[in-house]
Amino acid sequence: MESQKRPRSEDNDNDTSVSKKFPRIAIPIRSETKEAVKLLLSERKKKAERVEMKKFDEIQFLEELKKRIAKIDENLHCEVEIISGHPSSAVLCVFPSREKSFNDTIGSFQPVRYLFTPSGHYKFQVFINRTIAEGKIDIESFAELSALLDKIRKTSGYQMCPGIKDFDEILEDVRMRPATVKEELWPWRHVGAKSCKLWHKPRNCFVQRDEAERELDGVCSNCKQVRRELKIVQAKRKDLADSAKARRQDASSKVI
Repeated sequence: MESQKRPRSEDNDNDTSVSKKFPRIAIPIRSETKEAVKLLLSERKKKAERVEMKKFDEIQFLEELKKRIAKIDENLHCEVEIISGHPSSAVLCVFPSREKSFNDTIGSFQPVRYLFTPSGHYKFQVFINRTIAEGKIDIESFAELSALLDKIRKTSGYQMCPGIKDFDEILEDVRMRPATVKEELWPWRHVGAKSCKLWHKPRNCFVQRDEAERELDGVCSNCKQVRRELKIVQAKRKDLADSAKARRQDASSKVI
């Protein structure tokens, strides 16, 4: 049986014809250009090495900072986080403990944290990434570092303000959203005063005056004040509604 000859592809013919018409020409590169390219590549390599060295030094510094924080309170949990697009290549995250809270919307999370850079800048964040305080301290100073971390230690008495928990119930009667109230939907729904302290030390429940005050345990003073004002408006609206209802009933009884 004669073997079938494989036909030449048109693509190959085209390639050959193109190469014949337009032969490849080697363009000589001047020695000055070669040296400039070598110099550019060398500078880039050195820059990358400097960045890596800086990153290594910063991480080592933050690891030492973890050890100093452990001496202040071994219950505090620290994690080194690599970041990009920032003068510092890494930050140290400090949490109240290793334990996490849970929310149906976002899953496990830490309610509050400190972020420290190797230069001593810090941010205090709640609601996962909302910064409510920032500044700079001398990280080498044990006293300054300890005073700052006292705010998140388990023994500090600080906690998250839950806001105005019965706001929806009050709103049904008030029927207006006052300018002093702020509602946030992420990372979870939180309704409170615009000036809510978010992270605060509540009053001792034993010094609260009555049962109504004890129900507000954990609510910051600013949210309590706004809620108190809303309750006054709610009571007035209810009185007006009851008076109008009584007048209607009185009028209908007279007609009969």
